[in-house]
Amino acid sequence: MTDVRTSIADVQVRIENRKQRRRVARLAVPIALPIIAFAIFIAVTPLPSAQTSSASGGTSTASGGTSAGSGTSAGSGAGDQLYAANCAACHGPDAGGVQGLGKPLAGTTFMSGTPDADLITFIETGRTASDPENTTGVAMPPKGGNAALTPAEIGEIVTYLKSLG
Repeated sequence: MTDVRTSIADVQVRIENRKQRRRVARLAVPIALPIIAFAIFIAVTPLPSAQTSSASGGTSTASGGTSAGSGTSAGSGAGDQLYAANCAACHGPDAGGVQGLGKPLAGTTFMSGTPDADLITFIETGRTASDPENTTGVAMPPKGGNAALTPAEIGEIVTYLKSLG
């Protein structure tokens, strides 16, 4: 009889341990996703020290390319490069969104129906997780987390996103 009670107690302990592991796993996913997105963002964002000013009005990077300046046109590819470096970690490489992180941007009424100046202000300001219009529950940091972004560069990103449809 004692062996049966011991076996039942062992089974109950195993069941409780499984339940506890599942609770931990359910907590780990929402915590891990923003951390992973931030890690991707850090990995793709160039360091400010790798940039120097150039006479063309843009910024010359260590690789020899030029990022957006006030005189750069949307067709130069600056907007897509800036998007990839600053926004793609949360909004996806094709601006189609990343579930649980960033909303889709390409082809949305939010992008097409909002004036460029308002979009630039929105990106400069960001959105808190507690904002009533935030449907993901994840904060969007001001300037996508890159304080070095200029209004002109953000404008290039907006132009690029609007060109997607």
